[in-house]
Amino acid sequence: MAETPSGSSQLLKTCPMCGGTAAADDVRCPHCGENLLSVETPDVGAGNGITVEEIHAFVGSRADYYIRRWSEAQAGRAPGFNWAAFFLSGLWLPYRKMYGITGLFFGIVFLESIAEQVVFVGIMGEPEVPTGLDKLTNLIAAIVCGAFGNKWYLSRIRREITELKSQGLPHEAYLEGLSRRGGTSLAASIGFFMFFIVVMISALVALEMILSGE
Repeated sequence: MAETPSGSSQLLKTCPMCGGTAAADDVRCPHCGENLLSVETPDVGAGNGITVEEIHAFVGSRADYYIRRWSEAQAGRAPGFNWAAFFLSGLWLPYRKMYGITGLFFGIVFLESIAEQVVFVGIMGEPEVPTGLDKLTNLIAAIVCGAFGNKWYLSRIRREITELKSQGLPHEAYLEGLSRRGGTSLAASIGFFMFFIVVMISALVALEMILSGE
């Protein structure tokens, strides 16, 4: 409890960006304009809310976007469509270090492509897979990533927060740990994509040789 200039008692909170003081019900910092909303999504097994400070430490420069989206989800609305995940799909997932979902995403795309080749070329005798079908499956994959990207990312930050809090780290070390585990990785994004392309091309070439009887 702190004393306001008018002399009345009011709960105050500190802005995680500038350190300024704001009223407990302020949505934005009166000093720097920082979004002060807390995302009250409970951590798995911990029962604590995810704070703005934790989101900034984990996400980085795009934190305000995810604060808005995850606050909407807590209010019972959809967490929004992530256009970066839609347009970039397989690049965005590893960029945000969601490696498990990345592997699953590429695995599904790989198996679907092989299945198309077997059905249309091997069984139906077509010279190649219809171009329209490839475009449709790619569009479906992009829509799924765009629609669920924010939800997947929220699940990841909840897991990381739960694990780090269980270690009982000092506050600064805890935030540094979130920052290391979060953020982005351009190297992982490019690496996953290039590896997938190499594996896909190799598999399709090998499959074409098998189907042609060479």
